[in-house]
Amino acid sequence: MKPSRLATLALSLAAALCVVVALAPGGRAADIPRQLMTVGAPIAVPRAIGRFEQLLIDPKYRDLLAVHASSNELLFVNIDSGEIERRVVVGAGRSVAVDVYDGKIFVGTDDGYISQLNRRWFVENQRIYTSGPVGSIAFDPKNGRLYATHAGGSEVWVIQGKTDKILQFTVQVPKGATSIVYDPVSDRLYQNITSINSVVVIDPNTNSVTATYPLGDVTDPTGIAVDGKGRRLFSAGGNGKVAIVDLTNGKVIGTVAIAPRSDQLAYDDTLNKLYAASGIGLITVMGETGEGFDRIGDVTVPRGSHTLAIDPKTHNVWIAYGGDQNDYVVKLSPPTSPAPSESPTAIGSAPPAAGATSMAAGQVSGVVTYLARMALPPTAVLHVSIDDVSVANAPAVTISSVDIPVTHQVPIPFSVAYDPSKIDPKHTYALNARIESNGTLLFINKTKFPLFQSNAPTTGLTVRVDPAP
Repeated sequence: MKPSRLATLALSLAAALCVVVALAPGGRAADIPRQLMTVGAPIAVPRAIGRFEQLLIDPKYRDLLAVHASSNELLFVNIDSGEIERRVVVGAGRSVAVDVYDGKIFVGTDDGYISQLNRRWFVENQRIYTSGPVGSIAFDPKNGRLYATHAGGSEVWVIQGKTDKILQFTVQVPKGATSIVYDPVSDRLYQNITSINSVVVIDPNTNSVTATYPLGDVTDPTGIAVDGKGRRLFSAGGNGKVAIVDLTNGKVIGTVAIAPRSDQLAYDDTLNKLYAASGIGLITVMGETGEGFDRIGDVTVPRGSHTLAIDPKTHNVWIAYGGDQNDYVVKLSPPTSPAPSESPTAIGSAPPAAGATSMAAGQVSGVVTYLARMALPPTAVLHVSIDDVSVANAPAVTISSVDIPVTHQVPIPFSVAYDPSKIDPKHTYALNARIESNGTLLFINKTKFPLFQSNAPTTGLTVRVDPAP
């Protein structure tokens, strides 16, 4: 399936990004700002109204596996061509895992079964019935078993991948189990538990809980990811914090502030980057900074993008969200990775040399909205600009701007990158927004929105536009 009209405006949407400015020795900003992520053209997926529950990349067949609960489907998107390859009815899915040895895909559902599909031909083979709704699932390739949490229950079912049979024993865990992940380095499964704000450790050799790691300030943990090589675990809470846990002793060694209501986490062990997807319209990017592993910046994306997955080959990050007429999947591309000699250091290692630090800068982001009860046409484009308005009764001078194709109704997220060296503290700046369609002005902001004055915020902004005269 080819993208709709959005393909022709892909370059405009790609400009909606965050930037990181590398500091030269002595703290002077480098001449060329470095893009944090480049947003690709949305790929439209005709659908029933609803939301995506989980995304996963199948690296062998180059497919994005997208679980869409409301339409009861598993979506297969070729991540190289961008084509929708297949949509398979599996039930009210919540999670997905790949059996790399037996050529199978498993989808856990709210309907009390696990759908088992052929990995290559995208067809459902059978359904493995459980005694309740299935939450998160994870596959352990070492023993060839699938681990599936009982949503709302206190047990984890164990399924033999080769035979698709549920084993008689279950793993007993506290109630409130959410995401589960398998780490091949430690040969352990790690399960978030909301009722105790902790992670429990499951030994697949004994199928029992062997340890419990409290998460400190993190509450309502949902997303989870593991850095096996660095012996770290990341757990994201609904309160806008990520706990970094040392897997050698189970202690929290750091906490990072992220966008609230974050759901799925994904860790790129090559780039040493951690991504957190928030349904409010932000992807938080974390990695090594001059002060350790911390938040680098946020990428503004459409609201509802609470799931993500990383392509281990290209390091692209894929997200999905629902619009008013279609669903969409979108590729976010990171900048070229640093040379091996520039690779980030792990927590606990020596800090980078002086002058090698980086900082987040040059981003104004938020949402544009309006009060009128009017649906935007499919050709609508949002234009947001940072303007120098110092000279009265003279045309404003645009410092930076971005054009964003409107894929759904308001609020519309935006992110405008700018060069801080072009901002003169003696001048007056304002943020302006307008919505056009085929050259016709539909909406424009009539109230001045000042920037860079009296510590005015530059993120989380809400810009109201009104119908054009």
